[in-house]
Amino acid sequence: MNTKQRIVILAAGLLIILTVLFPPFAAGKLPVGENIHRGIGYHPIWNQPTVEYAYEVIHGQKYAAAAGEDLAGYFVMLNKVAFIIQIIFILLISSVILIVFRKKK
Repeated sequence: MNTKQRIVILAAGLLIILTVLFPPFAAGKLPVGENIHRGIGYHPIWNQPTVEYAYEVIHGQKYAAAAGEDLAGYFVMLNKVAFIIQIIFILLISSVILIVFRKKK
C-alpha cells in the first residue's frame, strides 16, 4: 500500500466518522390523513433536533405553546436511507480512488 492509498483510507475513515457523528435527520407529522415528512439536515448525534424544531420545519413558523397546537403527532428520526446511501457512496468512491492509486507494475 503506497502513501496515496493510505491518505485515501484515512480520508474515507474520517468521512465515515463525520457521517456517524453528524447524521441526516427527518421530521414528520403522523395524523392519519396528514402524513408529512421533511428532511431537516445534519445535526450532531449528541444534540438531536427537537419536536419543536420539526414543527418549525414543517410549518415554516416557530412553535407557540399558547396557540394550542399539540406536538404529540410530530417526530424526529434518523434518515436511515440517506445515511446508508452516504456510507455506500463514501465506500464506493474511496474504492475507485484506491484502484486508481494502486502501484503500477
